[in-house]
Amino acid sequence: MPVLTLAIKRNTIILATIAGVVLFSHGLYAKKSNHKPQDVPTATKSKTDIISLDILGDVMVGSSYPSPDYLPDSNGASILRYALPYLQKADLRLANLEGAIADTVHVFKDCGDGKNCYAFRTPLRYARWLKEANFNYLNLANNHSYDFGPDGAASTLNFLMQNNIRTSGILQHPLDTITVRNTRIGFVSFAPHKNCLDLNNDSLVTAYTTLAKTKCDILIVFFHGGAEGA
Repeated sequence: MPVLTLAIKRNTIILATIAGVVLFSHGLYAKKSNHKPQDVPTATKSKTDIISLDILGDVMVGSSYPSPDYLPDSNGASILRYALPYLQKADLRLANLEGAIADTVHVFKDCGDGKNCYAFRTPLRYARWLKEANFNYLNLANNHSYDFGPDGAASTLNFLMQNNIRTSGILQHPLDTITVRNTRIGFVSFAPHKNCLDLNNDSLVTAYTTLAKTKCDILIVFFHGGAEGA
């Protein structure tokens, strides 16, 4: 796994694009702040006080739509087994969550005849593996977070909040922060899709990044772009 070490000053912005499934890590030299003590478990502090981030692209641990037959065997128990040894090493684990986390919500996305439609609905018993993998942040500004409409978005947010997983990028929850090694890290994210903070609205992007910067020492900005199909 490639590792990049950066010297970071306060009010720094890190920009991350999230498309694809490449796994990489950042080591961040973080200055001390006066915020509350850390609220996530971390490895033993080093003298250089490095914060390490594992950042993944699109993650979806099983979909019951359009049929439960698409779900992995054994409730997905082994789906992340090869990634787990890497994910345990960093201070923070970040990824892009594709789809809704819910058991029974109905599809909201216009699928037409359904033959070439991609709508993802991960059952709660599968989503628990995201918690088991110790993800601290899952981005929701993408083209699948609203596949199951407001009910799907509400169910997803409820799962994330109950499991202390931060998120950002949708109208119901635009930004978030987390503290690690006495450093407050902020998240905000954008995408050109329904219910997302609009990537193509320059005034909105400026407003939310400006607001997010006031709440943290280091700001991580995600955007999800591109398109599926023709």
